[in-house]
Amino acid sequence: MGFRKILVAVDGYPASLGAFKKAVEIARTYGAEVAVLQIEEDVPLLPAEKMMEAHIDELVTSRSLELSKEYGKKAGIDVKVIRKFGEPVAGIILQTAEEEDVDLIILGDSRKSGLEKFYLGSVSQTVMGNAKCPVMVIKKGWMNISDIVELAKEIEKKPEKVVKEEKPVYDSEVIKENFRFSGTLFLILSVIYFFAATIASKPFKNIAAYGILGLPFAVWCGFFLIVSGILLTRIYINRVGGSET
Repeated sequence: MGFRKILVAVDGYPASLGAFKKAVEIARTYGAEVAVLQIEEDVPLLPAEKMMEAHIDELVTSRSLELSKEYGKKAGIDVKVIRKFGEPVAGIILQTAEEEDVDLIILGDSRKSGLEKFYLGSVSQTVMGNAKCPVMVIKKGWMNISDIVELAKEIEKKPEKVVKEEKPVYDSEVIKENFRFSGTLFLILSVIYFFAATIASKPFKNIAAYGILGLPFAVWCGFFLIVSGILLTRIYINRVGGSET
């Protein structure tokens, strides 16, 4: 069994470029298409965070998509570039994988440690735990990316090209359906909330004080409200998608 389409996320650092090179190698073997995803996060890194990141890993290129296009062209591989904005990163990767109908996701592992590992590692763990297709994680240094680095240097010397971005397609029916779904969940939660609030009010104090398994009925209503809120939120996330869970 081969692969038709491969999704790889890049950020210009060695680990992700190693993942991209592995995606190209696999694509050449199976004649597959490679979709390269670059995610611009809503909240930019602070100067101190950039210094810390640079200390761990040196940025190879700030033009990852252009580099991917050029490298794919030289390798004879069809490369589709996608730039998206927002967070969480894992949620966007999973969403893009479904939109592009890929059958393999490849990510780069930077071998970061401490808090960076806790945060960045959670991206690959979340993708692996929720993806509907196989996920491959490439360790930093496992792939020889010297050829990619040299190509990146050549590209950096040239005027920057405008890389065509994939624009989101908004389906009015999908938006209406999501709105109706969200409204239904909100209505259910509102009913539960007002029921709990009514039980806790003065006119129903006798009912609220009624003991069940050692706790007043009003307390059980509060627990039910909290659990219902969590479950309804989970249902919404699973239905609408785009969350790092």
